[in-house]
Amino acid sequence: MTIENKVVVIAGASSGIGAATAKLLASKGAKLVLGARREERLAEIASEIGGDNVIYQATDVTDKDQVKALIDLAVEKFGRLDVCTTMLVSCHVKNWQTQSLKTGKRKSTLTLWVFCMVLQLHYQLCKNKMMG
Repeated sequence: MTIENKVVVIAGASSGIGAATAKLLASKGAKLVLGARREERLAEIASEIGGDNVIYQATDVTDKDQVKALIDLAVEKFGRLDVCTTMLVSCHVKNWQTQSLKTGKRKSTLTLWVFCMVLQLHYQLCKNKMMG
């Protein structure tokens, strides 16, 4: 299986593993739709990647309507969606030792919730495509 020409949405693409994943997939020929809150960072990453196979949209990945709009953008621009992922990691390794368990639980729950929401939206898109 190859990633070339696959349409990939990356929610949480403005830094860290999300940005690195976008650059790697672009180098393999993927068509990318990048989303994160920091639009200026998305613009920088899209500019670094270059070409017509990358677009971006400011997206708060905790807002289901905004994530749905990001997925809809992929379908509108590229005609389909092959992969949808979230690179949200809501923790900071450098201060995990001093972070309260309550805070850690809240951040872990948020990360899992966003993953499930993205999965649900992708499933709905696939189901709608198969039904109609």
